[in-house]
Formats: sequence, structure tokens, C-alpha cells
Amino acid sequence: MPRRPQRNHHHNPRHRGDPLIVADTQKVQLSTSAGDIVIELDCVRAPKSSDNFLAYVDDGYYDGTIFHRVIDN
Repeated sequence: MPRRPQRNHHHNPRHRGDPLIVADTQKVQLSTSAGDIVIELDCVRAPKSSDNFLAYVDDGYYDGTIFHRVIDN
């Protein structure tokens, strides 16, 4: 069984160079075993959060992460 990468919760993913944001919105595709989810980031209203999230994506931080939802009975 492959080992999952260690997570560093104090990791600062600041992009090394120009900002990642190049448009008003940016889309990220999350692929799951149940299908794909497209996340749209509002780079105008939340530029720092968008840049931070995209830096984590570029660094592979979310690769192999378990994604689930809780449903009431």
C-alpha cells in the first residue's frame, strides 16, 4: 500500500515568483471516484485566498486527500 505524503500544517505555500492569478476567476477541477467537481475561485474579491489555494494545488498538497460529505440519516 503506498504511503500518503506527510502534511505540514504550518506550510506557507506562497508562490515563488509572479502571482498565480491571471484572470477575474480561476477554475480548479477536483477529480473523485464519484465524478469531477469544478471549483471556481473569485480572484477579484478574494485574491490572497485564491493565490494561496492555487499555490497549494501547484505544490500537490491536496493530491491523494480523502474527500467526503456527511449526510443525515
